[in-house]
Amino acid sequence: MLPESTLAQRIVRAKAKIQRAGIPLSVPARLDDRIEALPGILYLVFNAGALSGGPAEGIRLEFMEESIRLCIRLFEQVPENDGVAGLLTLEMYTRARSSARFRDGALVLVGDQDRSLWDRELITQADAVRVRSLRGGKPCPYAPQGAIDQCHCHPGNTDATNRPRIVSLYSALPAVAPTPAVALNHAVAVSMADAPLHGLGLLDSLTDLEDYYPYWATRGELLARSGPIEDALRDLARAVPGHQSGRTAPPRRTAGHPGSNLKRTPKHRQASPPWRSARTMLPAEALVS
Repeated sequence: MLPESTLAQRIVRAKAKIQRAGIPLSVPARLDDRIEALPGILYLVFNAGALSGGPAEGIRLEFMEESIRLCIRLFEQVPENDGVAGLLTLEMYTRARSSARFRDGALVLVGDQDRSLWDRELITQADAVRVRSLRGGKPCPYAPQGAIDQCHCHPGNTDATNRPRIVSLYSALPAVAPTPAVALNHAVAVSMADAPLHGLGLLDSLTDLEDYYPYWATRGELLARSGPIEDALRDLARAVPGHQSGRTAPPRRTAGHPGSNLKRTPKHRQASPPWRSARTMLPAEALVS
């Protein structure tokens, strides 16, 4: 990673070179063929903020907001691109829950979050954009993840969540996103929809995740719900070293689980992000399928 000052100097030199050479900057007639990698880059920026391990309760909102701002701009240019619409949906749902996702630097599981802190206006915006990502175009990893987030965002409480649908969406996701995080979340979804032991069976079938701290945090959580407390504490302890290398702490567990010494914090709402101004909000026509 380059220092911020070094990168800034390179950008300034590149702009000066473009200006001297008289290179025109214009939007190409066809963008779809040129943006294959761009959603992935924007999502990396977004996740750098969503799980930064930084001081502000584990998130850096400026990264999340800048990614959403750029994604809105991209969506305005290519509104028919399912991948861009799916990514914007996913980022909006995640940002809408950001006020409740961390407590005292530890990640709070979605079922334990204070839903009164969720941004319902932004969730409504995400709902409208998600319609644009369901046209059945080229498969992408973002549209199904956005659909999963929608399942989490709409019930009034976690017990009403449509868990069979979440399992179905995660089952199909590895075809377009074969990542450890997807496999891990699939196991969690199965454990919530069926039984913790079934989720543990899926976790135990995964390989090469010994150094992936969310694996141990997830395994410890599932054991806390179904197995010996000693085993749960052991696996949760294995998740902690990941925090020492700059990661956020393992997820908060609900009261009654090992290490669940939760304390109530005053309700608060984060300020409206800068891209929510009249100039940068999605135009009304973009929200209609």
